[in-house]
Amino acid sequence: MYPMSDANNTKFVLDRINQVEKYLGSICVQFGKVCRKEAGLRDCNDAFVQNIFEFADRERLNTSLRESLQQYASYLSAVEDYRNTLISRIETQILEPLAKYGEIMKFKRQAVQKAITARDKGVQRQRKLQQTTDRHPGDRDTIVAMQVNAEHAQTEASRADNVVQDEIDKFEEMKLTDLKKYFTDFTLIQLAFHARAMEMYTHAHQHLMNINIAHDLEEFRTAAPFHRLHPSQRSVSELALSDPRRQGTGDLRAGRSGSLSALPRAHNPEFGSHHSLPVDSNPYRSSGHKSHSAHGATHNASKSKTTGKASTGKINDAESDSSDSSSSG
Repeated sequence: MYPMSDANNTKFVLDRINQVEKYLGSICVQFGKVCRKEAGLRDCNDAFVQNIFEFADRERLNTSLRESLQQYASYLSAVEDYRNTLISRIETQILEPLAKYGEIMKFKRQAVQKAITARDKGVQRQRKLQQTTDRHPGDRDTIVAMQVNAEHAQTEASRADNVVQDEIDKFEEMKLTDLKKYFTDFTLIQLAFHARAMEMYTHAHQHLMNINIAHDLEEFRTAAPFHRLHPSQRSVSELALSDPRRQGTGDLRAGRSGSLSALPRAHNPEFGSHHSLPVDSNPYRSSGHKSHSAHGATHNASKSKTTGKASTGKINDAESDSSDSSSSG
């Protein structure tokens, strides 16, 4: 308990009340700023999520990107829902009860002022009684009346002091209990929010990892109006043609094409030009098979040439034999 008979003790109680009122008011203002900042961050993130949703809805080529961004934005939106819950809890559990301390401080100050007034009144009556006793020691009736008033004032001052002592003691207990509760609630609210936010961000990160860059890039290249191929997109046949082990075949083809271009393009009226054959002159070319008739014609031609050479040799031998026989005859 705080004895109120001394002015220093009264000053101590008033200073205590003023200090609590000042800093609790400042803390209440800061809690309000925290709520406003969180609300502003919530609104900014909501706009950010809305932009992601709009971008994902309008994406038509990159399938995995669209699906992953939609899920990603959903989890970010869930984070802002938890943030909104955080704001509501701070306002209802901390800010509103803390704002009521202004009225509590006002009531406590009035109680102290009332006790100070009662004490001062008792002190004044005690001083007047002492003066009357010193000046008029024989005036018993006046002295007795003043003694009664002084005792009554002292009783009122003592009662007011006891009330203030009880009130200030209860106030200290309430302040300690409330501050512990408010800051504990604030910490638990923040922990709950960040735990949920970490869970949502973890799921959002997992969906971002589901973006298949190769698949989406292939979808884009397939739907693109141009057909410029990256070196990594070259077909197997092109890679086979560029193989150094097939370079000799390429040289032979180049030599053949060069030798064909060096031939004269004489027109044969019966068969036409040798270089004006139609594309489908070989019925097996389109199916990828070799022409056996062409090979057969080639082999027949070679055989006829060889046979021609042999028959020519036999004719020459016959002619020489006939000439020898005629000469001998």
